[in-house]
Amino acid sequence: MYEWGIEQATVWTPAGAQKQNVYVDKGQIVEITGALRPCRVRVDGQGKDLLPGMIDVHVHSRDPGLTEEEDWAHSTMAAAMGGITTILEMPNSRPALTNAAQLRERVGAFQENAWVDFGLWALLSPDMAESEIMALGSAGAVGFKLFWGYALDAVTHTLVYDPARYTAPVIPAPSVGDVLSLLETAQRASRVVAVHAEDASIIRHRQQHSPYEVDSYARLLWEHPAVSENATIAVLIELARASGAAVHIVHLASSDMLPLIAQARKQGVDITVETAPHYLLWDADQAASFGAAAKAFPPIREARHRDGLREGIAAGFIDMVGSDHAPHDPARKSRSLVEAPAGIPGVQTLFLSLMHLALGGALDFARIPELLAAAPAKRFGLWPRKGAIQVGADADLVIVNRRGTTLLTDNNQKTLHPQKPWTGLTLMGQVEDVYLRGKALVHGGEFIAQNPQGQFLPPHVIPDGSEVSSPV
Repeated sequence: MYEWGIEQATVWTPAGAQKQNVYVDKGQIVEITGALRPCRVRVDGQGKDLLPGMIDVHVHSRDPGLTEEEDWAHSTMAAAMGGITTILEMPNSRPALTNAAQLRERVGAFQENAWVDFGLWALLSPDMAESEIMALGSAGAVGFKLFWGYALDAVTHTLVYDPARYTAPVIPAPSVGDVLSLLETAQRASRVVAVHAEDASIIRHRQQHSPYEVDSYARLLWEHPAVSENATIAVLIELARASGAAVHIVHLASSDMLPLIAQARKQGVDITVETAPHYLLWDADQAASFGAAAKAFPPIREARHRDGLREGIAAGFIDMVGSDHAPHDPARKSRSLVEAPAGIPGVQTLFLSLMHLALGGALDFARIPELLAAAPAKRFGLWPRKGAIQVGADADLVIVNRRGTTLLTDNNQKTLHPQKPWTGLTLMGQVEDVYLRGKALVHGGEFIAQNPQGQFLPPHVIPDGSEVSSPV
């Protein structure tokens, strides 16, 4: 007799969607069938959709060191509320994650209050020794994050957006030669390199020669133009080709380079692409009306880019969507557009955003399990344990009511600082129940878990297809 089962739901498996029954035992999916099986607990899925637990590949929990902005417990609880059962945490903390000892320390600390499973990105910086990079790969880092267009604090390796106004020593934004060398090392470490693709020299030049008012959204677009992304991506493709490295473009805001990326893939370049919900939902005019709440790098661009990114998803040019969850203290975020920090919360609204777009006809609902589960799991070494409803996988499951709606409030957003543009927004669709390895985290849209049970997930398969020999 099985422990429990979800019966008569529309189940989204790799083979497609059909009404089936999914049975769970010891935290794993043990059978998917049209027949009813003996089980101790039955969950009625009639009229509901059952999807795999989603994976957010791009989360900034700010922990440690920046916990006035966000912390691990709040970000992982917010993830669970939105149907995200695995997050991949970016190294934008203080200090950033730059060595294997730090990774092991964080795994221990994070597992104490992780509401969902997690992997850890490590930083990639020109001042890191090859031995450090190799050790991070062996210790179980999911990959490396390269902030191409930005300087770093020389001690903490935190991001420095404006080096001219920064008083402490900095590591300058990496040169093209630096990036090539780092990609070659990452390739030897068998890890994906996630690239924030903006050109530092273009940004600096535009900042010094802007024709726009200081505190205008037009100036933000001028200083971070599409060409800054486009030029960096064009160079990245050639560096990936030369190095053989696996590269991943994060939070793509410009749709211009999608055809070139597709062509590079056909030529054998190992490159994947991620965009973010705010680039799919809104355009520059809407972002300007939100003010600093919608400030992000790269910025939310003109409508043609929003539409082009949606088309890129439909065409298969965009592999996945990550939230780029990046909350800030409201006191800082409420400053003027030029003074406010860049970043938008999003881990709780990632899946909800895509469901809203799909129910409104802007995306195909059938693409969501691929964009938010299967593709991330396969790219970052978590498949087949994560990423799909299939026998043998973890019972990470999300029950969805497509006929419901979700009003986002300060009370039901679990991030430390619920913020606009999400607060007050109503999205089509509702996440009703969420399970992590068979244990209920959310029921009826309410968070019910009592004890954090999230686990660290080192990648067990790396880009060349071989097994990781010695994870943490």
